[in-house]
Amino acid sequence: MSNIGTWVGITLVVGGASVGVAQAQEVAAAGTGVVRGTVTDRDTGVPLAGATVLVMGTELGAVSESDGSYVIEGLAPGRYQVQVILYGKPEDPVEVEIAAGQEASLALQASESDFAGEVIVVTGTRSPEKIFDAPVTVESVSEEDLARTAGPTYLSSLANVKGIDFADASLNDQRISMRGFTTQFNSRLITMVDGRLAQLPGNGLPQANNLPSPAIDMKAVEVVVGPASALYGANAHTGVINIISKSPWDESGVRLSLRGGTQNLLDGSVRVAGTVGDSLGWKVNAQAMRAEDFEPDCEVEPLFRYGTDLCETTVVADYEVQSLKGEGSLYYKFGDWMAKASAGYSDNDAISATNAGRNHLRGLTVAYQAAQVSHPNWYAQFTRTATGGGKSYQLNAVVASAAVRAESGGSVAPEDLGALRHSAAFVDDSEMYDGELQYRNTLFGVSGTAGVQWRRYLPDSGGTYLADALGKSLEATEIGGYVQLDYSMMDNRVRLVGAVRVDDNSNYETQASPKAAVVVEPVTGHKVRAGYNRAFKSPTVLESFLYIHNPAGGLNLVGNRTGFEIRDMNGAVVRTIDPLVPEQVDALEVGYKGILGRQVFVDAVFYNSWYDDFIGALALEVLPGGPEMAYYADSGDLVGDGLPGAGSLLTYKNFGQATVRGADVGVDVYPMENLALSAGVSLISLVSDEAEAPALNVPGFKFKSSVTVEDLFAPGSFVRFAGRYSNGFHFASGVWVGDVPPMFVGDLTAGYTLRDLGVTVTGGVMNLFNNKEPAVPGSPIPRPLAFVQLGYAYSGLNL
Repeated sequence: MSNIGTWVGITLVVGGASVGVAQAQEVAAAGTGVVRGTVTDRDTGVPLAGATVLVMGTELGAVSESDGSYVIEGLAPGRYQVQVILYGKPEDPVEVEIAAGQEASLALQASESDFAGEVIVVTGTRSPEKIFDAPVTVESVSEEDLARTAGPTYLSSLANVKGIDFADASLNDQRISMRGFTTQFNSRLITMVDGRLAQLPGNGLPQANNLPSPAIDMKAVEVVVGPASALYGANAHTGVINIISKSPWDESGVRLSLRGGTQNLLDGSVRVAGTVGDSLGWKVNAQAMRAEDFEPDCEVEPLFRYGTDLCETTVVADYEVQSLKGEGSLYYKFGDWMAKASAGYSDNDAISATNAGRNHLRGLTVAYQAAQVSHPNWYAQFTRTATGGGKSYQLNAVVASAAVRAESGGSVAPEDLGALRHSAAFVDDSEMYDGELQYRNTLFGVSGTAGVQWRRYLPDSGGTYLADALGKSLEATEIGGYVQLDYSMMDNRVRLVGAVRVDDNSNYETQASPKAAVVVEPVTGHKVRAGYNRAFKSPTVLESFLYIHNPAGGLNLVGNRTGFEIRDMNGAVVRTIDPLVPEQVDALEVGYKGILGRQVFVDAVFYNSWYDDFIGALALEVLPGGPEMAYYADSGDLVGDGLPGAGSLLTYKNFGQATVRGADVGVDVYPMENLALSAGVSLISLVSDEAEAPALNVPGFKFKSSVTVEDLFAPGSFVRFAGRYSNGFHFASGVWVGDVPPMFVGDLTAGYTLRDLGVTVTGGVMNLFNNKEPAVPGSPIPRPLAFVQLGYAYSGLNL
């Protein structure tokens, strides 16, 4: 019996071998028969992967591949009942007659399950499994969930996922973090697309909405909540976001989407995909979006004055947000191998919060080229990512310089500030190379995975915001290897998973990341798990090599690669700041997952995380003109020597130890066929004996819920309401310091699909009840966003 799954669009064989054409012909010649066919979705006709196909009354069967195909050989002549089981749900058997030495064709249909525990994910253990079976906390947002989100981007779909801290920093800038310690630059999680790294090489942060991949091509967004360095390496410290794209075999044809709404929102997307025979596949995606971002109100949000008498809105010509994306991929299957080549490009205008203020992104580009080769036992990929800064600039620096000009009677009209914007511009001609080789197999019932990953960072700021202004080399290389073993025993009632990884960074010490988990199913439908994970975070490019001087503000923003000495007016050293070292977290988790009568799914996890050498957010250490001065520890040179703010310092440093405790509990209820209810509660607290404890920067209590009703008014219709509440908390990240009050945000969407025509109409309102509290300091006051969207889908383009 073949067990065939998919990992990020790559066919894998677990515990057996796939049956090829030549082998099937050999079997047929021996006097037995073969049944071959595809499994498709009953409603949409889309091929279904991971469906179990059983020949009833025998031990023969198969699991459908990524294109929905299956092959079962070795059948004696006769009539058989063939049954499909998808996510544990059996379909009615279909009869087929097998003749000796012949091949029978049998097309099968199944209905995909929306039941939360039966959703198939790949990110937790890098192999396909149900969420119910996963030994770690994994959340999944489906293609349907993405389409029913009221927010403007794919990241908006994560707003109501339990265990995730979500903040709308602006219309096109959503911040995602997990398990505390969020900042304006969240560097404790990594983003991936189909297994390739999707980070920005110039600062090491997730690409977020600058990602070249349009949402129209996303099949699912999976999130590992909690440490994941054992399989994913540096900075998978509190989690991993893995975007799964649609292959041409998942969906072929044409899909169009056009959306318009308030804030002058206009957003159009297109996806075209097809196949040629059984071997060749292709797809092309594109998206164009524009809107007017929310403007800050300095009367109630004085932080947007950046310590001056001038408001940010005075120097900004417009708050227009734009995003252009294009992407294409080619697939080729040859025997048991599949090759994929893809490339993408995005061009983005937006306003984005930083620890020092805000950046006005104008023409920020992200481009990638990637190649993947896969086999039932092998996977390899290589990706190049490059960025360009365009005409982007530091908005807070322009405000500070314009304020000085205003004091002398000069013009601060946006059209007269070109020179100031040019002086505050940042160049970003950075590159990153990411490669991985992985081998998988099963021996004596133990599933093993081993791999090696390589990442090469080549930041280039042209001396505008990094220490290449001082002639320093910023290059860094990371290489890591990992091994994971997975074994089930006692009739699959007990599962043991263990992994270990070793990483070397050219700038820092070698790190080891072990992982162990045990999952026990004492009663069918109820699983208890316990696990230990160690993860680490290497200092990012910014944390190591930041270098910005603002003459008007008199502040030096400097990364901490080599440490600093703080001296008094007499030159005596009064304190030191040690160089940054990698941050480490050791986490223990205890979890429970339960399925009650296929109507209720419960997922709960309790965790305790111990942080060592915690890296804090950018913080002010020495004021300009104060009684202390900052010097580089390695050279003894005055920080910013020769500049007006010489000796001042904002930098990063390691704290000692901190302990974080928390719990995430979620319940999904399906009381009837067309009604789905979801609720989640998260608790988190910081326990620290340090005199300078880092700021947790997230609410201690979150409650999220949603109600989805389908076919309420007519077949093909839906209505979804989602709400989230969080209590108040203190936030401190660089210049952004303040208290965030309690808030409730509600979103509403509704839609109708004319299935015979392939047309869908959707409408929605984000922030339905007009919450006016910014999610964090640095975010403008939000307003409701209403939209109407028209979609069209045509299946076909298979030659």
